[in-house]
Amino acid sequence: MSMDIREAAALEIAAALFAGEEALDNSLASVAAVMSRFPATRSRAGLSIAHGQQMLEAAGEVTVLLTEARAKLWTLHKKLEATQRQVGLGHVAFGPTEKPDFGQVPVQARGEEQAA
Repeated sequence: MSMDIREAAALEIAAALFAGEEALDNSLASVAAVMSRFPATRSRAGLSIAHGQQMLEAAGEVTVLLTEARAKLWTLHKKLEATQRQVGLGHVAFGPTEKPDFGQVPVQARGEEQAA
């Protein structure tokens, strides 16, 4: 397979990955905005703390799930970078290019055991 085809494929995948990362971060921000409005709107409406508690808990669960999905997306990102190097392609970047190396920081999703 020619390098031009591989480079085009890498660019296509990188663009889709970046779009997914942005969409996930935007989803997290939106859920956080909803959560931040619960206490003030409940108070302004003169409602008991019991009102909206289940909704606040559900929003918290969504936040946890989105955060876990974000960790999995980061894992995918690192695996794609490894494959990119294996097939001899150069660095492809969309968005911010200054990225910390979190390779030594364990990212743990629910149900996964942390390596000792």
